[in-house]
Amino acid sequence: MHHLEIFRKRKSVLRFVWKVIDSVIKNMKKNILIFTDYYLPGFRSGGLIRSLVAVVEALKNHATITIVTRNHDCGVDIPYDDIAFDVMSELNGCHILYLSNENILRGIFFLLKNEKFDLVYMNSFFSPLFTVYPLFLLRFFFNKKSKILLAPRGELALGSLAIKKHRKKYFLIFRKFFQPTQNIFWHATSSEEKKDIEKKVGVHEKIIALTDIALHSPSKTVFLSKEKNKLKIIFISRITEIKNVDYALTVLMRVSGKVEFDIYGPIESSDYWVRCLSIIERLPENIIVNYRGELEYHQVMETLRHYDLFLLPTKNENYCHAIVEALSTGCPVMISTQTPWHHLASFSAGWSFDLLYPEAFSEKINALIPLDEESYRQYHEGALRYFEQQINNEHLVEEYKRYFL
Repeated sequence: MHHLEIFRKRKSVLRFVWKVIDSVIKNMKKNILIFTDYYLPGFRSGGLIRSLVAVVEALKNHATITIVTRNHDCGVDIPYDDIAFDVMSELNGCHILYLSNENILRGIFFLLKNEKFDLVYMNSFFSPLFTVYPLFLLRFFFNKKSKILLAPRGELALGSLAIKKHRKKYFLIFRKFFQPTQNIFWHATSSEEKKDIEKKVGVHEKIIALTDIALHSPSKTVFLSKEKNKLKIIFISRITEIKNVDYALTVLMRVSGKVEFDIYGPIESSDYWVRCLSIIERLPENIIVNYRGELEYHQVMETLRHYDLFLLPTKNENYCHAIVEALSTGCPVMISTQTPWHHLASFSAGWSFDLLYPEAFSEKINALIPLDEESYRQYHEGALRYFEQQINNEHLVEEYKRYFL
């Protein structure tokens, strides 16, 4: 009985010590706050959500992460199903605060007032509610010593600014207002974006250059057979001017062989889509175009493996998860030179062409149509090889830990 009592006391002491150690470890973790207009379970805002999911997955075991976002997806006002909003909840190992439209200002105010954060990560330059407003609070009221990491997410690129020209005036006012702040760092997700930040903001700014983290590993699925004298092409992205769907359709006007072109993605501008439809009506009979609607993230990989080519003649991309996902499934890509993915042809993984020469796109598509599966397999294998050799997640994860923790 005496020994049993000693054992119980020792067990109690060990339990107490473990609680103390656990508390110390938690206190040692960095407290990271992420602001973003949209997050899971949303998907209509494109690659940003996937970029943030990858960051959270890389850091959640090493930091306490809180995400603040809207309670609905991009382009719709209907709240997510089965999501508690305006209260803190848990999602995939991090805290998350889904805010209703009427409580965004209040929710952000009281969160910054009541909690301390080591790093605040913002994922837009122009978002009034999830960048400008919290930056104002951080500068003048709360968490003044927090490190701020600001990711423009391509918004400072010439292509993006040209589409929404009113942003230039807004940018100048916004930049001047926050110029004295010493604790703001910039996150560039490509070398091109780093140059954009240096050009628009200043070469003396503190810029961290880190590309996005890929969410997927190379696919092990068997390639579906390519039909000779036909090419199945897929477009997956937001249907908006910067993604250049109308350009892709114009390219197909010059194609003489049989093509099936399937378009997936949310229609962000009805006027722009009407312009695309007018081009579709003028396409020759050998070109069949289908609008397939929106894809949720879990549907993308399986959908890609049914196609011979991923086409995205975008005006600007810092990363583009859809391109990376296509490569990871072994689907070769045909893209513009306005992305960070270069030297595709040397891997037989795809092609990148200057948008000034639409005939280059058309000629290559014409050359691919007659190929049979045996001839086309080199491009499937090249896409996988490019993904494995050019997209190094292990190195990236360590770099994110170094800068975020």
